[in-house]
Amino acid sequence: MGMGGTPKRKKTTAADLPEELIRREILTRLPVRSLVRFKSVSKSWLSLFSEPRFINQHLTHSTTQNHNDCLVATRNTKVVILSRYEEIVALDSAHILDVVGSVRGLVCLTGRNMLSLWNPATHQSKETFAEARFADRAYDIGFGFDPVSDNYKLVILSEDLRFAMVYHSNSDNWIEISAPDNVFDNIRGAYSTSSVTIVKDCPYWAFCRYTKDRHMMATAVKFDAGRNEFKLLPEFVCEHRVRGSKFVDMNDCLTSVVYVYDNDPFSKRMLSLFSLDGDEGCCVWSKMYTIGPFNGWFVVVQGFSGGEIVFDDRGKFCCYDRKTDKINYMLLNTSSATTSDWRISCFRYTPSLAFIQGMKSVFYSTTRTRRASVQYSRVPQGLYNGLKY
Repeated sequence: MGMGGTPKRKKTTAADLPEELIRREILTRLPVRSLVRFKSVSKSWLSLFSEPRFINQHLTHSTTQNHNDCLVATRNTKVVILSRYEEIVALDSAHILDVVGSVRGLVCLTGRNMLSLWNPATHQSKETFAEARFADRAYDIGFGFDPVSDNYKLVILSEDLRFAMVYHSNSDNWIEISAPDNVFDNIRGAYSTSSVTIVKDCPYWAFCRYTKDRHMMATAVKFDAGRNEFKLLPEFVCEHRVRGSKFVDMNDCLTSVVYVYDNDPFSKRMLSLFSLDGDEGCCVWSKMYTIGPFNGWFVVVQGFSGGEIVFDDRGKFCCYDRKTDKINYMLLNTSSATTSDWRISCFRYTPSLAFIQGMKSVFYSTTRTRRASVQYSRVPQGLYNGLKY
């Protein structure tokens, strides 16, 4: 009893909380880095963090958090993770790598005919070989996820667009599927506008052609990762004269970013954004807005979920916020590039505990500077071995 006969309140400890509350309301809110450390707390937690249900709950919560809204991109021989304010090296290699895509926390890398499914947050990876005839075809590779079967899929189009090879992470096998003529016949002769775009865990290939007066007609093909089939989307026709275009993911919609220009090649540039809206089978292109004019040369590489647009401005990443009409350059730029690259690989990325059978831990390297010690993972060892030959 306390003074005046008032009973003392018993302090509530973690042991007194319901286990389901700890799992659902506390552990799912922690960053991946903390959960990786907590695996050693107990066998039950080690098992919990590997359960698909918990991984999905944690990922669902992470996607709603502003600080987890990131991008992953290539920069020469580096793979970097971008937030709205900074650029951090996640992987450094002596070889040039390509980022095929990023889905639910996993990043697919390619070098020669080796593909690596890599989790930058947990530092684990799994490698698979594509057939030699598909080597060095990074811009024909799609990366997706089937939520029903909890299956990550890699898709490689054949050069003649007659078939595709599909990798299933569940079975660790490649399967050949045919590509319907009515999907790809309309785009033969067109050229790919950029690397594959990923929207809602499905890859999209964009193809376009120009008329003599520089009007653009673009078509996108979607691979439905759940149904294992290709779908041809409505054609997009731009009425303005354009210098180029880029397909990106903006607010979970396939978005065409069009570079509008006049007869003066050195004039200030405008950007018009068009999104593909609607349900499957009845979707249409609609104009979102036009921004600019901008000085200099730049390349749109992706968009954050809040609507901010990320540019590659002569080798440096910057973020444009339409609401404030300001461009902010990201801190700690590690880039040594000096010119923009039209085909830079950049995808939405959210740290997660994602794991597939056969993943192994990758090696680490510590680089010391005068001010700090920076630790980052090297190339996943299997991919590195594949690149050496």
